[in-house]
Amino acid sequence: MGETETTPLYLMFSHFSDVRERARILSIDIRRERFQIYCISEWPTFDVGWPQEGTLHLPIILQVKAVIFRDKPDGHSDQVPYILIWQDMIENPPPWLKPFLPPKAGPTEILALRKAEKETDYAPSAPLSGSPCARASSGTRRQTHRTAPPPNAGPADSTALPLRAMGPPDETGEQLMLYWPFSTSDLYNWKTQNAKFSDNPRDLIGLLDTVLFTHQPTWDDC
Repeated sequence: MGETETTPLYLMFSHFSDVRERARILSIDIRRERFQIYCISEWPTFDVGWPQEGTLHLPIILQVKAVIFRDKPDGHSDQVPYILIWQDMIENPPPWLKPFLPPKAGPTEILALRKAEKETDYAPSAPLSGSPCARASSGTRRQTHRTAPPPNAGPADSTALPLRAMGPPDETGEQLMLYWPFSTSDLYNWKTQNAKFSDNPRDLIGLLDTVLFTHQPTWDDC
């Protein structure tokens, strides 16, 4: 009997429980079938050197990511979670993947990495598994939303909303937002920066309207 060829896609699928657990830690929702379709049928069509069996070569991964993060109609927002988890598995490899990784990038490859990173508006870095935010988001899915801020939303920093911008706005001015659950520090800052409801109910009601409009809470937030 012949041996099964150890390709990057085979490695990911043979350890898919680990890949899915990493995605859960990063609050990313992925599906095995879509992962396979994107790797075999979609990403090779981007003409950046992605093979159908996948790759562990970070410069190519970042070039695929740059294509995915393009503005409409050239971008592929539905593929964002899958390229993010693929990239994270390479940059923070588990023990079973380390022996298969290529040597560290040389000067030419570093230049390619920097070029790809400039072309991509980098997504927010995920919290470490031990951080309060990661513990609070256990079992929570990351969601992407196309949304424009309401007219009186106010500055986002003061309200610490759990939606973070991903990539540049599209041609209509709408921004792709990435769902990120509230952390305990977010809630503490919100409490200290805003007046009590009994002292200023109108401003608090307006703030809650903004949170509900931009956050679009799920049952996991309850």
